Amino acid sequence: MTNNSSKSSVFISYSRRDKTFVQKLHHALNEGKRDIWVDWEDIAPTEDWREAIAQGIQSADNFLFIISPDSVKSIECNKEIDHAIKCNKRLVPILYREVEDNSVRPELAKHNYIFFQNEESFFENLEKLEQALDTDLAYIKEHTYLLSRAILWQQKQRDPSYLLQGTALKEAQEWITHSLNQTPRPTQLHNDYIITSIQKSKQFLRRIAIVVGALGLIAFASFLVALSERNQAKEAELKAKSEEVKALTGWAQARLLRHEQLDALINIIRAVDKLKDLPQSSSEETFSDFAQIPIHDQVEQTLRQVVYTLQELNHLQADQKTIYDVQFSPDHRWIASASADTKVNLWKNNQRQTSLLHQGVVWRIGFSPDSQMMVSASEDKTVKLWQLNPQGNWTLKQTLIHPVPVRSVTFTFTDQCSQTGQKIASAGTDGLIRIWNLEGKLQRTFQAHTGTINDLKISPNCQTLASASEDRTAKLWTLDGQKKATLLGHENQVWTINFSPDGQRIVTGSFDTTIKLWDQTGQLLKTLEGHANWVMSVIFSRNSQEIVSGGEDAMLKFWSREGDLFASLLSPHGDIGSINISADNQYLVFTGDSGKMSLWQQGGSVIEILRGHTSGVTGVHFSPDGQLMASVSNDQTVKLWQFDPQAKRMELQQTLEYRKGEPEGGLKNVNFTPDGQYLITTSYDNTLQSWNVKKALTHSSIQGEIIAKNNTVVNRFRISSDGKRLALASADGTIKLWDLKSQKLLKILTTNQSPSLTNNGINQCQKIQQGYPPQSTDVAFSKNNQYLVASYSDGCLKLWNLEGQLIQEFRGHPQWINALRFSPDGQLLATTSRDNTIKLWQWEKTQFKIDQPTKILKGHQDWVWNVAFTSDGKKLASGGKDNTVKLWNITTQSPSDQSDLIVTLQSHIDWVTSVDFSPCNQDNKDYPNCHQRLQLASASADQTIIFWKMEEVLRIETKDNHETALQSLFKKGCQWLSVYLETNPDTPEASDIRSACGETKPPSDQPGNKILSPDQ
Repeated sequence: MTNNSSKSSVFISYSRRDKTFVQKLHHALNEGKRDIWVDWEDIAPTEDWREAIAQGIQSADNFLFIISPDSVKSIECNKEIDHAIKCNKRLVPILYREVEDNSVRPELAKHNYIFFQNEESFFENLEKLEQALDTDLAYIKEHTYLLSRAILWQQKQRDPSYLLQGTALKEAQEWITHSLNQTPRPTQLHNDYIITSIQKSKQFLRRIAIVVGALGLIAFASFLVALSERNQAKEAELKAKSEEVKALTGWAQARLLRHEQLDALINIIRAVDKLKDLPQSSSEETFSDFAQIPIHDQVEQTLRQVVYTLQELNHLQADQKTIYDVQFSPDHRWIASASADTKVNLWKNNQRQTSLLHQGVVWRIGFSPDSQMMVSASEDKTVKLWQLNPQGNWTLKQTLIHPVPVRSVTFTFTDQCSQTGQKIASAGTDGLIRIWNLEGKLQRTFQAHTGTINDLKISPNCQTLASASEDRTAKLWTLDGQKKATLLGHENQVWTINFSPDGQRIVTGSFDTTIKLWDQTGQLLKTLEGHANWVMSVIFSRNSQEIVSGGEDAMLKFWSREGDLFASLLSPHGDIGSINISADNQYLVFTGDSGKMSLWQQGGSVIEILRGHTSGVTGVHFSPDGQLMASVSNDQTVKLWQFDPQAKRMELQQTLEYRKGEPEGGLKNVNFTPDGQYLITTSYDNTLQSWNVKKALTHSSIQGEIIAKNNTVVNRFRISSDGKRLALASADGTIKLWDLKSQKLLKILTTNQSPSLTNNGINQCQKIQQGYPPQSTDVAFSKNNQYLVASYSDGCLKLWNLEGQLIQEFRGHPQWINALRFSPDGQLLATTSRDNTIKLWQWEKTQFKIDQPTKILKGHQDWVWNVAFTSDGKKLASGGKDNTVKLWNITTQSPSDQSDLIVTLQSHIDWVTSVDFSPCNQDNKDYPNCHQRLQLASASADQTIIFWKMEEVLRIETKDNHETALQSLFKKGCQWLSVYLETNPDTPEASDIRSACGETKPPSDQPGNKILSPDQ
């Protein structure tokens, strides 16, 4: 496909059964001199067809999808959609043959269709298509061009010679700034490529402010100009201050884009401090041409974004040499680093406490399970055993002399097995493994590899020793030197190896840029590809559910237990040499260039972003006791999460697969039975599945039992509070009532019935005279389980008794109702709609009061997808197509008032599809033993669930003692920085932050206190 600069190019994805239509469309688009990629003419006979298709998608400006019953079910078509989404391509859906609304991928469905069902209007619709394809032509072509260059840079292992320079870099900066208000958005690879290019350029300090924050060089230049003139006029002085605030805010946004969270916080704190000096007229000035909001609002939004997502706790700076290994002590009181500077550096109390010396590079270190001993392996041909004395100092206990440089060392006992017969295993450049006792006596030596052994690890049950070598193999051994398995497949030296804490899996990382996932016997399960350079470190999370890797490409990558990549983070400190996770799974540390280390908590300060799904998340729900949370996704998995009161975060416990790899296996909804023993899910294959929760937590291989089959898509379902009945809202307009125990269909409620009670002509719904009936979109049981209320795509609500008698119907919204939910006391019904509103309806004994809603909540800028009440019924959360979660106070008396809105939460980057509050919280007397405060979960098409710490949200956003949200956010930001400033008192910005924040002390529950704080 050549590049025709006058028109945007197109990739066409289609089912073979629609080929005749596609040929006609292809011919028509060709007539218009447009470049088109289609698989019957763009794949050479010798090409790998999958790779050719991937390249075709990457090189096209638009991804055109022909919607038909066959294409939406096609496995290959769905893979093409996945790649287009990964590349953030503009999606253009063409409806050729009718399909059910819910069978179309949400990522496509959110775009306006171009209709080609009618042959007679083909050319009229072609004109609409041409206009859609060429919208924002220059922007979309630059998106494609920069992606192509970024992919090449990635393929060349991020070689700096492939970075942007000169005019190309300047144009890329302007483009990414413009992208703030454009779709499709840049990919993470776009961002990494452009920012790395800027960083390498000589003018980095001037240019980075352009990239994010919509400031551009104009803002910074204006700041400099205005600064020089500030003594000439008051107007110039105010202008200087205003531009300084803008510049600092832009710096904060740029740093956040690069995951430099502490630097982002420092800059936005400085911006808020400078904002105090601006009169109201200046703070209300428009921020920029791209961000048409007042400066004050932009600063507050940026501060909220930074504070809510904070994970980076501290920077630890050792000496200026490469760090090869970093470890938490099991009691997470110490962090130790092994370095090329010949030292083992130990950190505690937010400070480097001591340095233990070798005579050469220190390659590996390890703590004993009780944190009282430590071993270090060095190029100086020694292993040193260190002891923590009662005074809290590390002293040398033994030196184990080797004939060759030592590259790896480990204790051979763990907290899971007996500490009798404690040993140390070491290995070096001669390929031998040596076993020592703690008195320093060599007990056994055996030849393990033909090259240097780079790493040694002991299995959790102490039965298997694993070794990784430069001879391109890893091996499994008994402690007496008997080989159990050889792990073959890497094409370069294997640098690192680790067991999962449950002992079921092994990961290896290699200089061939890959990670390999093995079972406990050494059988290869999967090769993980994604790094562009040497993999230096790979480790399992402490619950064995995630894999974290890092390497010489400066990327921190997160993978599921099954080896699916779900997140990447560009290291703020360059190439990553080592990664470690604390024993409580709460903290992560990784190393960077020149002796730098970054300490992060796994959850955010106010929110925790739960990653792991590889497609849009369609549903989320807490268990009745609030201890578990379930999520479902188009990736055909159910994930079970559990709240860890020690770590104060949700942790992934299990991933269950449903019809993996089949096109109709995507899961749509999820809920627990009232007793919490079973999960019920629905799928796009029109079935409902039941999962035994107890078995699911221990066996990932269990399959959901199909308990109901429907003749069409189930939009939503509800379980009665007594656990006896299941109600389904179907795309065919019916409500189906099932007996949950016997799995028998009890009733089918249809829309063509007339109500037995009149509504006095108020909001009457009209019967469908022709065409298809409206879809039933949601259903709910009344609190006493005697009634069912259902919502419909025509905006109507219908009330039934369980005998199937229609009691009441009325028009609730002028457009499609997406969801409904009763308040906990059953007195209010909340409905959400495509009219961008939520309405609350009062329940009166046996029916609804419908002359007017009790309250109308307005504020969403697009469809409202879902809604949830807090357990006390006083607050309500809503999630929308505008990518936001809104929190409402519903106790006010006015029927419609913006004051009902507590806060808009903006951390998702795509539709918010589902929201749910935890029923378990310490303020709810029904749960006296609950370990957590009120929490909110929101699921999104952006593939994440966000776990909102509502106590923190309300503390910040609810005005108390005349403290504004900006002041609350500022205070929290200052508290967060206090630990960083204690560790790094001499940074250039330290004096400014101390001046702005004053003598702020961290609260007792500040994250990180437990790791780098005095003994308690």
